[in-house]
Amino acid sequence: MNVNFDCASQQEIRVVMKLGVSPNRIIFANPAKWTTHIKFAKTMNVEKMTVDSEMEIIKIKDIFPEAKVIIRIRCDAKNVLVSLGTKFGCDPDEEALRLIHLTKSLGLKLWGFSFH
Repeated sequence: MNVNFDCASQQEIRVVMKLGVSPNRIIFANPAKWTTHIKFAKTMNVEKMTVDSEMEIIKIKDIFPEAKVIIRIRCDAKNVLVSLGTKFGCDPDEEALRLIHLTKSLGLKLWGFSFH
């Protein structure tokens, strides 16, 4: 199967990898990652991680500077039955550019963007 996985914890990464999934098919997507979970992701070579705050970028820089950073953007979708778009992600107008600059200034790899 040609699929990828969004994991929010060390346990989820562990479960998916036990299924034989390659670490390059996993994105560690949690808005407030525990440092021990970032260390585990590094050990397992799960490089892709979402961020939506300066604090997360700095944690990744300190623990796993080789990580591939994916900036998560908040989307406030209009005309939807259930709005989940404001739960995660940085503000596209006020925070996104600042997070891009911080990521680059710290020498991290900006891998892409995600939307929630």
